[in-house]
Amino acid sequence: MDDFIKRTTLQTFERNLNYKFNNISLLNEALTHASFANEHKIDYDYERLEVLGDSLLGFIIVDFLFNSYPELREGEISKIKSFVVSEPVLAKASAKINASEFIQLGRGEEQNGGKNKPSILADVFEAIVSAIYLDSKKIEFAYEFVIHNLHPEIIKFTQKDEGINHKSVLQEYSLKNYGVKPSYRLIKTLGPEHDKTFIMAVEINEVQLGTGMAKVRKEAEQISAANAYKHIMEIENEDKQPLK
Repeated sequence: MDDFIKRTTLQTFERNLNYKFNNISLLNEALTHASFANEHKIDYDYERLEVLGDSLLGFIIVDFLFNSYPELREGEISKIKSFVVSEPVLAKASAKINASEFIQLGRGEEQNGGKNKPSILADVFEAIVSAIYLDSKKIEFAYEFVIHNLHPEIIKFTQKDEGINHKSVLQEYSLKNYGVKPSYRLIKTLGPEHDKTFIMAVEINEVQLGTGMAKVRKEAEQISAANAYKHIMEIENEDKQPLK
């Protein structure tokens, strides 16, 4: 780590992470593939960090879902967590911070397109989570990094009907917070009688919070419930009251 160019390169990457390392060697390790380590006869790579990062990621995502989405059941939390920590999602998040530009690979691995391999990109993201945690000696910084980069994927997933009963989630939230069930209202239908598209709205205390459109009325209701719950969570994150 005495090389000025390498240190400057890593400091450039720090800006993508929105975190400044006290021990930048940890970031260097998180970006070092085993092929590079073998080729340059160095005794570290990102594999140990990746193992710790995998566990940290799982904890952070579950903790965030548990506290931010209190109406989600155990199975729904597990389903979302499995999606968010999957290789394609982590690889996408890694690419978003331009990790591929800074990963250190052996010549053979690099020639084989290693910088763009989803498995390597996902592993590097986990290693970076671990490096931030070890460097800061606090979970908060790793937590902030993970949620900042993966919360959009959580929102995207919860908007889909991936086995989550959004109507049930919204109903539990509404009963707990307002003592009433949501009501669904048909706004209008589109198309001919034999090929209708339904546009539904969902309301709580006569306040419209979401709409949905689908060929099947119940699917339109599910979409409206998902959109309403997303809207409510976004408002609550701004410390506002959804129905005021």
